[in-house]
Amino acid sequence: MVYKSLTFNNHKYCGSCWAHSSMSSLADRIKIARLLQGDRYTTDINLSIQFLLNCGPGSCHGGSALHAYQFIKEFGYVPFDTCQNYLACSEESLEGFCPFADTKCNEMSICKTCSRDDNGRGYCKPVSFIIAIRICRKFIILSLKPIFVHR
Repeated sequence: MVYKSLTFNNHKYCGSCWAHSSMSSLADRIKIARLLQGDRYTTDINLSIQFLLNCGPGSCHGGSALHAYQFIKEFGYVPFDTCQNYLACSEESLEGFCPFADTKCNEMSICKTCSRDDNGRGYCKPVSFIIAIRICRKFIILSLKPIFVHR
């Protein structure tokens, strides 16, 4: 099997193969579509697996790639992994640091940015204007456009 995009397959202690496979497959389809449109130098896109675990139709205890695609279609978009890095946690996870991670579906679990203040203390805040993937009927890629996340 030949993959057209980079994929992160370390699920750690989370049974998220359904989320990894659906995001990897969707990223491959996007790259192939861009190549067919004549873009010879497309960069890899990495879609947020953690977004599916936070907001989607499954968890670290299982899910379905088919339900993930339907969820993305109904939600309207899926953010890149730079919005929400993979934690290998979902709301009911008890492994590792998961009980201390916020994995409820909210603004922060869709897209956030983190930094440090002048005293070196870390903080995070939600990002309300993101670049994400939108899909339309039959899962055909519409475009890569900025999306305003409603609060």
